[in-house]
Amino acid sequence: MPQQHCEDYVRELTKHFPPKDLERIDPATTLSIIGCGEPSAIAGYKQRTGTSFPIYSDPSRKLYVKLGMTSSLSMGDQKPNYVQSSILGGTIKSMSNMIASGTGIFKGGDFSQNGGEWVFVDGHLEWFHRMQHTRDHSEVTELGKVLGFGMMN
Repeated sequence: MPQQHCEDYVRELTKHFPPKDLERIDPATTLSIIGCGEPSAIAGYKQRTGTSFPIYSDPSRKLYVKLGMTSSLSMGDQKPNYVQSSILGGTIKSMSNMIASGTGIFKGGDFSQNGGEWVFVDGHLEWFHRMQHTRDHSEVTELGKVLGFGMMN
């Protein structure tokens, strides 16, 4: 089910931060997603999430290690706002996605790999959040504040 949480998060990012609005932030901003699955899994992920953000893959997880990311299947104590489904609903949706993907089930990467959010400005790290469990992405409102999205007209 960890994949379902990340898909919920990407859907929320896509809804709240359309690329045309991100380009109007000063400095102009882009969001990119880096997953730990195989490159062949990207098309299905983009289709399921409806995102137009660029997605890259790092199946070796070298970047995750370099950035000090954690691995855990814990769901934490609280359901964040971006999680749209119940535990049962998320489990059923994840299983459905895995069955529909056929052999692609083995291409999604390590399910215990937690990610995070990293904000770079002109090549310098300005802000970051490392997930400690599978439902620990920063809230969309928090990321919006970091990006200066709340200052837009």
